Amino acid sequence: MTTVAAALPSTEVGIDVERVMERHRIPGAAIALLRDGEPVGVHAHGVRSAETGAPVTLRTRFQAGSISKQITAYAALRLVDRGVLDLDADLDGLLIGRTLPRAAGGSPVTLRQCLSNTSGLAGTQATWWRPDEAMPHLSDILDGIRAEHEPGSLFRKEGAQWAVVEQLLADVTGRDFGKTVRELVFEPLGMRDSAFGEPGAADAAAGHDQYGHELSGGHRVRPVRAGSGLWSTPADLAVFAGALRRAHQGLSDLLSARLAGVMLTEAFPGSFYGLGTVVEGTPGEPEFGHDGQSAGFRALTSVRLRSGTGLVVMTNSDNGEELHRAEEWEAPQHVM
Repeated sequence: MTTVAAALPSTEVGIDVERVMERHRIPGAAIALLRDGEPVGVHAHGVRSAETGAPVTLRTRFQAGSISKQITAYAALRLVDRGVLDLDADLDGLLIGRTLPRAAGGSPVTLRQCLSNTSGLAGTQATWWRPDEAMPHLSDILDGIRAEHEPGSLFRKEGAQWAVVEQLLADVTGRDFGKTVRELVFEPLGMRDSAFGEPGAADAAAGHDQYGHELSGGHRVRPVRAGSGLWSTPADLAVFAGALRRAHQGLSDLLSARLAGVMLTEAFPGSFYGLGTVVEGTPGEPEFGHDGQSAGFRALTSVRLRSGTGLVVMTNSDNGEELHRAEEWEAPQHVM
């Protein structure tokens, strides 16, 4: 995850964004800056579609890739706060009509392990599908899950874990996953330009390949929304990052400081990962955030926990990481 440059101005981006975009054939980008944990500037650059030339606006939605995991984890922890879920309970008692496979040791899988990528579960490698293609259902992904390692013994990114979390949230609330997250996260935080699944807005960016060509057949999707199905804007993700930081400070009525602390604490030694969130930085200035990659899109959130300095970068290009790595930002450390 790219770390935050300490010298970022209060409301202006400290690099020539459009120069970097032109050099690396990035059609469009939007960037939000945070100071003291609050959004202080949002900037839109380029076009959301190379074919139409329609400009990126402050409300253009981009695919967020694995940043989805932050939102999903926050929603799950809100249910833990309410007593609906338990981080360390056997999930077999909560999933309706489904029993998870167990490794040789027989230990049950827990929500904490799924959110920290340590459940030991694995499945068929996910691919990206066009919306008009026959895509597997979430149930198909769940049917193919296998136990490869003892729960809690290994950190390994696997979409299967997030398929379990998606089904779990739907089962315990009795509602569709997307609606559940909207009610638990988007609506109370005022994230009006965020959705799981389809973008839900005409002002949505099109994905582009490394040469700047728009992806044929439209954007790509995956069956597991919880891990990579989010569409959002830098403005909305900056609001979310600020809300998570306030929760960590004990200043939120949505998520307890205790659970925010768990979310932002490394869960497995050397993983640089909490619950749905990359955690790194230094002891004096820890940072949290996530990278996001999907077909034709790249995204990044990174916030300094103590100072509240941060940024959100979203692009509609396979080359978007070049903007994250622009020489004026600090060098990447642990890309997730």
